[in-house]
Amino acid sequence: ELCVSNADKGEQPVAELERRAGAVVRRGHRLLITRASLFKEKAALCRGCDFVVGYDTYRRIVNPKYYVPEGKALEGASEE
Repeated sequence: ELCVSNADKGEQPVAELERRAGAVVRRGHRLLITRASLFKEKAALCRGCDFVVGYDTYRRIVNPKYYVPEGKALEGASEE
């Protein structure tokens, strides 16, 4: 999965998306291009799929900044 919009960096330039997509496709892999910038959105689109992520992405996944709505406690945020 390659996201058009990054949660921190915003929209990715088209040339960068083409470069990254080309590198994946040339190796014979399939690629899904989405606008799902958060992993809860990716998981909803790709039910049953496994994701391999790097350390920086993992840190964003577990960071309440991205998944806990303002004014809510961390404990109830995953129920949305």
